[in-house]
Amino acid sequence: MDKAVLFYGVFDETLREIYLECQKSTNETFYLQPKTSDAIKIIEDPSNLPITLYVTTSNDVNTVSYQCEIMKWENKQELDGTYLDGVTDKLAIIQPSETTGAYLSFDGIAPSRHLIHVKNMVKTSPKFPITDLILTSSDEPCKERSQGGGHAVVYLPTEIIDSSVTDVVELSNGIIDTSTVALVNARLGQGRFRKNVINTWGNKEMCALTGIDTKELLIASHIKPWSESNSEERLDGANGILLASHIDKLFDAYLITFRKKGSDYVLVPAKRLSKMTMKELNLDKGMTLLSGYLMNHEQNVDKYLVHHNSNFDELDN
Repeated sequence: MDKAVLFYGVFDETLREIYLECQKSTNETFYLQPKTSDAIKIIEDPSNLPITLYVTTSNDVNTVSYQCEIMKWENKQELDGTYLDGVTDKLAIIQPSETTGAYLSFDGIAPSRHLIHVKNMVKTSPKFPITDLILTSSDEPCKERSQGGGHAVVYLPTEIIDSSVTDVVELSNGIIDTSTVALVNARLGQGRFRKNVINTWGNKEMCALTGIDTKELLIASHIKPWSESNSEERLDGANGILLASHIDKLFDAYLITFRKKGSDYVLVPAKRLSKMTMKELNLDKGMTLLSGYLMNHEQNVDKYLVHHNSNFDELDN
């Protein structure tokens, strides 16, 4: 069980500013300043960081719209004025809606307690209800709220956590550091990507090529590789296909691709994939994906497959 934090009802404008700036610089640090003097114990212990943060907005407190990583926590009431002035100057540039800078106050006198350093802000795509998240304190789903404010320590049920870790190896090249952990969390989306793919294709938990429905053998495979995708594409359900693990390996290595022919997505093997291997895997050239439920997602899937087809062709020539 991977713990995460949920913030209820953060100002939309602040989140938009952070999200847009994150698209420009993946290494930049941004700030959240909850207007509360209450402790947030889990992030005040540095041994728990980095940790995933789910965020709902002030306009929709019951839907998770953003996700990022908390990298550091500081108590502003213990920081000196020079440091806070520096943060204030930075906020004026990257988060101009924070008009009081680091001197945001919940009582109009003392600075609010929390200065939370965050990175890798992405939009959840699609957004999901807070009731998908489980409270660590009770093992019960989060309940809907009538107003924002406050936080909860949560986790996602293991059955929707993406089991694919292939890109972890590709990303880390054998070196796992703090920033890699944060990016891996974004890659896996704490299970959101897998769920998004399932919702997009409409086949439930079933391999779109073979029909295999054993959950433990299924991987939500990116069409456009994670390393080449932007923040939104990494979690976009149209940028994935739920495949049995052996099919995922072939697809990920560009030993197969799927080309659009009419309304079908047709299996095309690479020249370097032997006919014997195809036979042993019970695969035939011309097999088609189960795509009958894609409907209005079809154009987005096509866009990503054009990218995969191009990479496939380059390697197969």
